[in-house]
Amino acid sequence: MIDEQTFVKPIPYDVDENTGKHGSLTNIFSCWNGMVGSGLLLMPWAYAKAGIVLGSILTLVAFAASFTT
Repeated sequence: MIDEQTFVKPIPYDVDENTGKHGSLTNIFSCWNGMVGSGLLLMPWAYAKAGIVLGSILTLVAFAASFTT
């Protein structure tokens, strides 16, 4: 059996000593890594399907939404 500690290095002080579960910081980074990774892979495909005009408009809308929130 492969030991998890061989491949996964926990963030210091982010593991509950009683249950052994990962803390919030590890969960946040794991979710962020999944979202950014899939987003980077899908962006070229999305622009190819949308076209230059619609892709540019959607980019500006996304920028405005993220800038105001």
